[in-house]
Amino acid sequence: MFQKVFYRKYRVDIEITRGCKWNCKFCQVCRFYKYKEAPYDSVLRLISEIKPIDWKKYKLGFVSADLMSYSHIEDLFEHLSGIEHVKQIGSFSVSPHAPSLKKLRRILDIDFSFSLRNISVGIEGVSERLRSLVGKPLSNRFFSDLLNVVAEDQRCKSLRLHFIKGLPTEKESDYIEF
Repeated sequence: MFQKVFYRKYRVDIEITRGCKWNCKFCQVCRFYKYKEAPYDSVLRLISEIKPIDWKKYKLGFVSADLMSYSHIEDLFEHLSGIEHVKQIGSFSVSPHAPSLKKLRRILDIDFSFSLRNISVGIEGVSERLRSLVGKPLSNRFFSDLLNVVAEDQRCKSLRLHFIKGLPTEKESDYIEF
C-alpha cells in the first residue's frame, strides 16, 4: 500500500490516505477502508522519484478522501515549496470540519509559488438542519469563512462545492438559508 505513483492523462497522483476518519452518515468511504496514512518518508520518496521532465507535463495530485486529515499535510506543503518543478497541485480536497479550516489557513501561509487548481469541499446539505441530518453539523459561518480564506489567496484557482440534492425532509426553505 502507498508505494505507487499513478500517472493519469494530465496528473501524477500519489495516494497519501485511504479511508476517512469523519464517518459521515451517507458516505461509504469509511465503510470500505479503515483510515490509514502513508508514512511521510514514503510520500517524500515517491515525490523524489518523479522525473523532472514529468513535472512539465503533469500536475501533482494527492489521492485522499480528505487531504486535510493527513497528519503531515503542512510539512508536505513546506517540502513542496522547495521543489522548483512543482507548478500546480490538482484537486485539493478539504473536509468541512473546523480543524480543516485552521490547517488550510496555515498551509496558505506557507510561501509556495505553485497554484492550487481547485479546492474541493463536500458540503452535502444546503442548510444547517440538513448538514446535521447527514452528520456534518456545521454552521453557515464556517462556509462563509472558508469562502473568504480561498478568495483571499491568488494561488487558489477555483473552489468546488459538492451538495446532495433531494435529501429526506429537504424543503425549499433550506435553499433560502444558504
